[in-house]
Amino acid sequence: MQTIFIQPIFAPDKMRFERNKNSIESLLKYINNYNYTDLKVAFGGWAKEEYWPQFKELIGQFGINKICLSKFEKNYGKAIVVNNIYEKVKSLNVNFKYFLTADSDIVFPLETYNMIERLEEIADKSIVYTNKPFGMIGLMQLQNNCHFKSVFENKYIIKGKFNKKELVVYPNQPSGIAGGCIFTSKEVWDKVGGYRVMGTYAGDDAYYLLDTARAGYSFQVTADLGIIHPPENDEEYAKWKVNVCTRDTNGLNQSNIDSKIQEAEEFWKKR
Repeated sequence: MQTIFIQPIFAPDKMRFERNKNSIESLLKYINNYNYTDLKVAFGGWAKEEYWPQFKELIGQFGINKICLSKFEKNYGKAIVVNNIYEKVKSLNVNFKYFLTADSDIVFPLETYNMIERLEEIADKSIVYTNKPFGMIGLMQLQNNCHFKSVFENKYIIKGKFNKKELVVYPNQPSGIAGGCIFTSKEVWDKVGGYRVMGTYAGDDAYYLLDTARAGYSFQVTADLGIIHPPENDEEYAKWKVNVCTRDTNGLNQSNIDSKIQEAEEFWKKR
């Protein structure tokens, strides 16, 4: 296996803790079901202090496959957290070619069979169809799908090792691919520098897609290989996050986002 898994932790309240917990539990079940004994996993992020013992116990169940669990003292946002975990994994001299990263609420259904092998195979064969080195894949979202219809503008089909025809789609332009769960290459991540840091809640995924394309790498979506993206039923949080994300998504890397971290802390304190 040439892949590792990286996931940010985010649990400012009970609802988000339960979602994060469900996500990690689904990954544990998936790994056990498909016997992924060599899939290395790395976690890190911010949560209320009362939830950390439960996260440590749960993530400890990955055993020797757990290579990182980093506790952040503030809500730095996904871009900083994932960038930081990635660099920590590299410092441990872990050998990998690809990595899968998912938001804290993503659920991995057992019905999506042999996910890692299929993603690796698509990545390895994609250059034949795209005429570009592999960059990234957005996994289909089986619930609350946030991919735009434009991702179906182009398609190619490969015959996988499981005698399955894999339908892969991609848009004409680098846009419309939701970033809740992506599979990407170490090569392109290193080349573009990972996620741009624009704030605690910003369009880091959108700019990673754009940076991948500008660097000359391919981008696509797995039409037949998906995860579950739970719907957001907290209207107040959803509205606040959209407003902050729209404001801060300007493409400019920020060296200091303290004011935005403080703003997010104040939001959660008032809940």
